[in-house]
Amino acid sequence: FLYISLVFFVGLMGFAQENSLCKSSSIFESNCIKNINEYTSIQQFNIIYSLNNQGRYQEALLLIHEVRSPDPKISLEKARAEKALGLWSQSSLSYKKTLDKRPDWNIARMEWAQLYKERGQKELAKKQYDTILDSELPYEIRQDLLSRQKELLQSNKNWYLNFLLNAYYDANINKAPDQGNINIQDYIFNFEEPIAAYVLAPEFKLGYQWNLSSHWIWQVHGGAMLQKPIWSDKEIENIYDQLNLQLQTGPIYKISNTQHTSLQFYFRQDYQNWQKDLRTLGVQAHYNHSFNLFSLHLTHDFSIQEDSLGYFDAKQNRSYIGFTHSNALGKLNLGLQYIFHNAKNNIHSYQSPTFKFIWENDYKYNLHSIFSGFYNFRDYDIYSELFQSKRKDHEMGLFWDITKKDWRFLNITPHMKYGYISTLSNQKVFERNQHMFSIYGEIEF
Repeated sequence: FLYISLVFFVGLMGFAQENSLCKSSSIFESNCIKNINEYTSIQQFNIIYSLNNQGRYQEALLLIHEVRSPDPKISLEKARAEKALGLWSQSSLSYKKTLDKRPDWNIARMEWAQLYKERGQKELAKKQYDTILDSELPYEIRQDLLSRQKELLQSNKNWYLNFLLNAYYDANINKAPDQGNINIQDYIFNFEEPIAAYVLAPEFKLGYQWNLSSHWIWQVHGGAMLQKPIWSDKEIENIYDQLNLQLQTGPIYKISNTQHTSLQFYFRQDYQNWQKDLRTLGVQAHYNHSFNLFSLHLTHDFSIQEDSLGYFDAKQNRSYIGFTHSNALGKLNLGLQYIFHNAKNNIHSYQSPTFKFIWENDYKYNLHSIFSGFYNFRDYDIYSELFQSKRKDHEMGLFWDITKKDWRFLNITPHMKYGYISTLSNQKVFERNQHMFSIYGEIEF
């Protein structure tokens, strides 16, 4: 009797342990007796939703194919998994089946429209947006949808014409060191103190693109920007009046729905006090590839610069690698750039690694925020006898741009932007701090 009782107790413990494993382990890793159809419909959905949430899309699809439930929630998870794996046609079909079962499910319809938009099927995306707009929606959601639809319509146009009006306050328009007098090896260097000014900066942009074939596009962009100080805390000369003209053109080759590459030639002419200043001629090669979780950007930019006085003639190479990822917290763009700047006057030649980031997100009450920044280290080539060192600069910039998308003034949505740039250098004459606050708006024609 004792022997039989002991065997029964050990067997019971084994069953309890197996049952515990069944509850605690992944159904792919444990030796559970249950299959997916032995769970309730709610449990089935929770398992599949969790797998999708962990990025385990293949495993989620394997279970979905075994599920006999007609639940539209599971059909939506199937569409999401297929989209994440790049199975565009299957995903579109799954979204359709989901909406056949539940036509009023706007979340599913919005995701379907986004899928069409990402695949370049803009008319089909617009059709889904129109269907959602026909239903009763809260004001904020309706405004967001109208904004997306406007963006979609603009992307269908082969041309654009924009006018941007920007007014800003610059606490250091002359980019001067913080100190007025600097003592270096018994020499006193006199520098102007930082000059604060209010600046008016209108900008005009235009562009056109020719769709040569299903893969080839040729585009042309042009623009002009004027910067004119309108008030300053000190008497300033016209040297701070600036005009920049730029023209850019070149082909784009669409390799697939997730890949494209481009080659852009550009010319820029700067004027200072209405006199020709810096002239730049360059070419930029760019490659973009979108994966399931992020987009990869590769860019190389080569340019030649010519100053009106000839002192800053330079050749510059800039290589950039960046990653863009979107999730519930917003859109994050991280990038690393390396610059080789070779100047005719070697004292201006340097190398510079630069780290950049952009975080973009939408919040309640139609608030849209863009927070960005950069850090670069410039290592100059030439040793200075005066400073007894090679110049090394650490520069940091932080910027915050915020707007309320449902505000309109003369058909312009106003933006507010704050920027801060600080330069620390082992040669004190190059140190500076700069604060900028601006209000701007853009009109699209």
